[in-house]
Amino acid sequence: MSEVVSVSPPGTVGDPVFGLEVINEEPVTLIRGDTNFVIAIGSAEDDFIEIDDPTAALGFELLGEVGDDTLTGALADDTLSGGIGNDLLIGEAGNDSISGGRGNDSLFGGAGDDFLAGEQGNDRLVGGAGADTLVGGAGKNILIGGAGDDVLVAGTGADTLKGGTGRDIFRFARGSTGPGKVDTIQDFQGNDTLELDRQLLPGSRLRPGSLPEFQFQVVESLDVSGEDTTAFLIYESESGILYYNPTRGQDVPLLQLPKGLNLNQISADNITIF
Repeated sequence: MSEVVSVSPPGTVGDPVFGLEVINEEPVTLIRGDTNFVIAIGSAEDDFIEIDDPTAALGFELLGEVGDDTLTGALADDTLSGGIGNDLLIGEAGNDSISGGRGNDSLFGGAGDDFLAGEQGNDRLVGGAGADTLVGGAGKNILIGGAGDDVLVAGTGADTLKGGTGRDIFRFARGSTGPGKVDTIQDFQGNDTLELDRQLLPGSRLRPGSLPEFQFQVVESLDVSGEDTTAFLIYESESGILYYNPTRGQDVPLLQLPKGLNLNQISADNITIF
Protein backbone atom coordinates (compact mmCIF):
# COMPACT_ATOMS: atom_id res chain seq x y z
CA MET A 1 0.00 0.00 0.00
CA SER A 2 0.98 3.61 -0.47
CA GLU A 3 1.05 6.05 2.41
CA VAL A 4 -0.09 9.57 1.60
CA VAL A 5 1.17 12.44 3.76
CA SER A 6 -0.52 15.80 3.17
CA VAL A 7 1.58 18.82 4.05
CA SER A 8 -0.02 22.03 5.25
CA PRO A 9 1.62 25.46 5.20
CA PRO A 10 3.70 27.12 6.40
CA GLY A 11 7.22 25.88 7.00
CA THR A 12 9.30 22.78 6.41
CA VAL A 13 8.16 19.19 6.57
CA GLY A 14 9.94 15.98 5.65
CA ASP A 15 9.57 12.26 5.24
CA PRO A 16 11.40 10.79 8.26
CA VAL A 17 12.22 7.53 6.47
CA PHE A 18 13.47 8.65 3.07
CA GLY A 19 14.90 12.09 3.75
CA LEU A 20 12.56 14.21 1.64
CA GLU A 21 12.36 17.87 2.61
CA VAL A 22 9.67 20.25 1.38
CA ILE A 23 9.74 23.98 2.03
CA ASN A 24 6.49 25.51 0.89
CA GLU A 25 3.78 28.04 1.70
CA GLU A 26 0.96 25.98 0.20
CA PRO A 27 -0.08 22.32 0.65
CA VAL A 28 1.82 19.62 -1.17
CA THR A 29 1.44 15.85 -1.13
CA LEU A 30 4.01 13.16 -0.36
CA ILE A 31 3.32 9.58 -1.38
CA ARG A 32 5.48 6.78 0.00
CA GLY A 33 5.02 3.50 -1.88
CA ASP A 34 5.65 -0.14 -1.01
CA THR A 35 8.80 -0.12 -3.13
CA ASN A 36 10.38 2.70 -1.11
CA PHE A 37 9.76 5.12 -3.97
CA VAL A 38 8.71 8.60 -2.94
CA ILE A 39 6.68 10.97 -5.08
CA ALA A 40 6.43 14.64 -4.16
CA ILE A 41 3.54 16.43 -5.81
CA GLY A 42 3.73 20.19 -5.74
CA SER A 43 0.86 22.56 -5.24
CA ALA A 44 -0.54 25.21 -7.54
CA GLU A 45 1.89 27.74 -6.07
CA ASP A 46 5.69 28.15 -6.13
CA ASP A 47 7.17 24.98 -4.60
CA PHE A 48 10.62 24.23 -3.18
CA ILE A 49 11.21 20.47 -3.09
CA GLU A 50 14.56 18.84 -2.41
CA ILE A 51 16.04 15.64 -1.02
CA ASP A 52 17.25 16.54 2.48
CA ASP A 53 19.78 13.67 2.58
CA PRO A 54 22.02 14.09 -0.50
CA THR A 55 23.29 10.51 -0.10
CA ALA A 56 19.81 8.95 -0.31
CA ALA A 57 20.14 5.89 -2.56
CA LEU A 58 16.45 5.75 -3.48
CA GLY A 59 14.92 7.06 -6.67
CA PHE A 60 12.52 9.97 -6.27
CA GLU A 61 9.89 11.47 -8.54
CA LEU A 62 9.42 15.19 -7.95
CA LEU A 63 6.46 16.85 -9.65
CA GLY A 64 6.14 20.62 -9.58
CA GLU A 65 2.80 21.10 -11.38
CA VAL A 66 1.79 24.82 -11.52
CA GLY A 67 4.05 27.66 -10.34
CA ASP A 68 7.72 28.63 -10.48
CA ASP A 69 9.17 25.56 -8.78
CA THR A 70 12.61 24.52 -7.53
CA LEU A 71 13.13 20.75 -7.54
CA THR A 72 16.41 19.13 -6.46
CA GLY A 73 17.17 15.41 -6.61
CA ALA A 74 19.88 13.40 -4.86
CA LEU A 75 22.28 10.50 -5.38
CA ALA A 76 19.87 8.08 -7.05
CA ASP A 77 18.14 8.02 -10.44
CA ASP A 78 15.49 10.70 -10.03
CA THR A 79 12.63 11.96 -12.20
CA LEU A 80 11.89 15.69 -12.06
CA SER A 81 9.03 17.41 -13.86
CA GLY A 82 8.48 21.14 -13.59
CA GLY A 83 4.98 21.39 -15.05
CA ILE A 84 3.65 24.89 -15.77
CA GLY A 85 5.84 27.83 -14.75
CA ASN A 86 9.45 29.01 -14.89
CA ASP A 87 11.15 26.19 -13.02
CA LEU A 88 14.62 25.35 -11.72
CA LEU A 89 15.27 21.59 -11.86
CA ILE A 90 18.50 20.08 -10.52
CA GLY A 91 19.17 16.37 -10.82
CA GLU A 92 22.40 16.17 -8.81
CA ALA A 93 24.07 12.72 -8.99
CA GLY A 94 22.48 9.69 -10.66
CA ASN A 95 21.03 9.00 -14.09
CA ASP A 96 18.17 11.47 -13.94
CA SER A 97 15.23 12.23 -16.22
CA ILE A 98 14.28 15.92 -16.15
CA SER A 99 11.54 17.69 -18.10
CA GLY A 100 10.77 21.38 -17.92
CA GLY A 101 7.17 21.45 -19.13
CA ARG A 102 5.61 24.80 -20.03
CA GLY A 103 7.59 27.91 -19.16
CA ASN A 104 11.13 29.25 -19.36
CA ASP A 105 12.97 26.60 -17.36
CA SER A 106 16.54 25.87 -16.23
CA LEU A 107 17.54 22.20 -16.13
CA PHE A 108 20.79 20.89 -14.64
CA GLY A 109 21.59 17.20 -14.84
CA GLY A 110 24.67 17.06 -12.61
CA ALA A 111 26.82 13.93 -12.49
CA GLY A 112 25.48 10.84 -14.26
CA ASP A 113 24.01 9.96 -17.64
CA ASP A 114 20.99 12.25 -17.67
CA PHE A 115 18.06 12.92 -20.00
CA LEU A 116 16.93 16.56 -20.15
CA ALA A 117 13.93 17.81 -22.16
CA GLY A 118 13.07 21.49 -22.28
CA GLU A 119 9.64 20.99 -23.90
CA GLN A 120 7.81 24.36 -24.22
CA GLY A 121 9.43 27.73 -23.56
CA ASN A 122 12.87 29.32 -23.80
CA ASP A 123 14.88 26.86 -21.73
CA ARG A 124 18.46 26.35 -20.58
CA LEU A 125 19.66 22.74 -20.39
CA VAL A 126 23.02 21.82 -18.85
CA GLY A 127 24.00 18.16 -18.81
CA GLY A 128 27.07 18.27 -16.57
CA ALA A 129 29.39 15.28 -16.25
CA GLY A 130 28.33 12.05 -17.95
CA ALA A 131 26.89 10.91 -21.27
CA ASP A 132 23.81 13.12 -21.38
CA THR A 133 20.96 13.57 -23.85
CA LEU A 134 19.53 17.09 -24.17
CA VAL A 135 16.37 17.78 -26.18
CA GLY A 136 15.43 21.38 -26.95
CA GLY A 137 11.71 21.32 -27.71
CA ALA A 138 9.87 24.53 -28.65
CA GLY A 139 11.31 27.99 -28.05
CA LYS A 140 14.79 29.49 -28.20
CA ASN A 141 16.85 27.10 -26.11
CA ILE A 142 20.43 26.85 -24.86
CA LEU A 143 21.84 23.31 -24.70
CA ILE A 144 25.19 22.69 -22.99
CA GLY A 145 26.45 19.12 -22.82
CA GLY A 146 29.45 19.52 -20.51
CA ALA A 147 31.97 16.73 -19.93
CA GLY A 148 31.23 13.37 -21.56
CA ASP A 149 29.91 12.03 -24.85
CA ASP A 150 26.62 13.89 -25.17
CA VAL A 151 23.72 13.99 -27.62
CA LEU A 152 22.23 17.44 -28.23
CA VAL A 153 18.92 17.46 -30.11
CA ALA A 154 17.81 20.82 -31.47
CA GLY A 155 14.19 21.87 -31.06
CA THR A 156 11.97 23.90 -33.35
CA GLY A 157 13.28 27.34 -32.35
CA ALA A 158 16.58 29.11 -32.97
CA ASP A 159 18.72 27.15 -30.52
CA THR A 160 22.29 27.50 -29.29
CA LEU A 161 24.22 24.27 -28.70
CA LYS A 162 27.54 23.65 -26.99
CA GLY A 163 28.79 20.10 -26.64
CA GLY A 164 31.74 20.61 -24.30
CA THR A 165 34.44 17.98 -23.98
CA GLY A 166 33.90 14.50 -25.36
CA ARG A 167 32.59 12.98 -28.58
CA ASP A 168 29.33 14.85 -28.97
CA ILE A 169 26.47 14.41 -31.40
CA PHE A 170 24.45 17.40 -32.65
CA ARG A 171 21.14 16.19 -34.10
CA PHE A 172 18.84 18.26 -36.32
CA ALA A 173 15.47 17.01 -37.52
CA ARG A 174 13.06 18.56 -39.99
CA GLY A 175 11.96 22.02 -38.85
CA SER A 176 14.74 22.40 -36.31
CA THR A 177 17.01 24.71 -38.31
CA GLY A 178 17.21 26.57 -41.59
CA PRO A 179 16.35 29.98 -43.08
CA GLY A 180 14.80 32.30 -40.52
CA LYS A 181 15.82 30.22 -37.49
CA VAL A 182 19.39 29.07 -38.03
CA ASP A 183 20.72 27.17 -35.01
CA THR A 184 24.18 27.89 -33.62
CA ILE A 185 26.81 25.35 -32.56
CA GLN A 186 29.35 27.17 -30.40
CA ASP A 187 32.00 24.45 -30.39
CA PHE A 188 32.81 21.72 -32.88
CA GLN A 189 35.78 19.36 -32.78
CA GLY A 190 37.08 16.71 -35.12
CA ASN A 191 35.57 13.94 -32.99
CA ASP A 192 32.06 15.45 -32.98
CA THR A 193 29.22 14.45 -35.30
CA LEU A 194 26.45 16.32 -37.11
CA GLU A 195 23.32 14.24 -37.65
CA LEU A 196 21.05 15.78 -40.29
CA ASP A 197 17.54 14.72 -41.26
CA ARG A 198 17.20 14.11 -45.01
CA GLN A 199 14.08 16.29 -44.93
CA LEU A 200 16.30 19.26 -44.08
CA LEU A 201 17.98 18.71 -47.45
CA PRO A 202 15.23 18.43 -50.09
CA GLY A 203 16.38 17.49 -53.55
CA SER A 204 19.67 15.98 -52.42
CA ARG A 205 18.53 12.33 -52.70
CA LEU A 206 20.96 11.50 -49.93
CA ARG A 207 20.56 8.11 -48.30
CA PRO A 208 20.83 7.40 -44.58
CA GLY A 209 24.41 6.88 -43.46
CA SER A 210 27.69 8.71 -43.80
CA LEU A 211 27.79 11.72 -46.10
CA PRO A 212 29.69 10.97 -49.33
CA GLU A 213 32.98 12.83 -49.42
CA PHE A 214 32.21 14.64 -52.69
CA GLN A 215 29.03 16.11 -51.17
CA PHE A 216 30.95 18.28 -48.69
CA GLN A 217 33.38 21.11 -49.23
CA VAL A 218 35.18 23.71 -47.13
CA VAL A 219 35.67 27.12 -48.76
CA GLU A 220 37.09 30.32 -47.36
CA SER A 221 34.43 32.54 -48.92
CA LEU A 222 31.45 31.23 -50.86
CA ASP A 223 30.54 32.90 -54.14
CA VAL A 224 26.94 34.10 -53.97
CA SER A 225 26.08 32.31 -57.21
CA GLY A 226 27.21 28.94 -55.85
CA GLU A 227 29.33 28.27 -58.94
CA ASP A 228 32.45 27.65 -56.86
CA THR A 229 31.30 24.19 -55.80
CA THR A 230 28.94 21.39 -56.73
CA ALA A 231 28.76 19.88 -53.23
CA PHE A 232 25.40 19.76 -51.45
CA LEU A 233 26.88 20.92 -48.12
CA ILE A 234 29.39 23.77 -47.99
CA TYR A 235 31.14 25.15 -44.93
CA GLU A 236 32.31 28.76 -45.32
CA SER A 237 35.20 29.24 -42.91
CA GLU A 238 35.09 33.04 -43.12
CA SER A 239 31.57 33.21 -41.67
CA GLY A 240 31.28 29.79 -40.02
CA ILE A 241 28.01 29.12 -41.84
CA LEU A 242 27.15 25.65 -43.13
CA TYR A 243 25.19 26.08 -46.36
CA TYR A 244 22.92 23.70 -48.21
CA ASN A 245 23.32 23.99 -51.98
CA PRO A 246 20.30 22.15 -53.44
CA THR A 247 20.43 23.49 -57.01
CA ARG A 248 24.20 24.06 -57.33
CA GLY A 249 23.53 27.78 -57.32
CA GLN A 250 21.28 28.44 -54.34
CA ASP A 251 23.12 28.76 -51.02
CA VAL A 252 20.70 28.14 -48.15
CA PRO A 253 22.02 28.84 -44.61
CA LEU A 254 21.58 25.70 -42.54
CA LEU A 255 23.73 26.06 -39.40
CA GLN A 256 26.04 28.58 -37.74
CA LEU A 257 29.28 26.85 -36.73
CA PRO A 258 32.48 28.29 -35.25
CA LYS A 259 34.50 30.31 -37.74
CA GLY A 260 37.81 29.14 -39.14
CA LEU A 261 37.34 25.35 -39.04
CA ASN A 262 39.45 23.28 -41.43
CA LEU A 263 39.13 19.77 -42.87
CA ASN A 264 40.83 18.33 -39.79
CA GLN A 265 37.99 19.74 -37.68
CA ILE A 266 35.01 19.24 -39.97
CA SER A 267 34.65 17.02 -43.04
CA ALA A 268 32.19 14.58 -44.60
CA ASP A 269 33.35 12.04 -41.99
CA ASN A 270 31.72 14.21 -39.31
CA ILE A 271 28.29 14.25 -40.99
CA THR A 272 25.64 11.53 -40.86
CA ILE A 273 22.29 11.55 -42.68
CA PHE A 274 19.21 9.95 -41.16
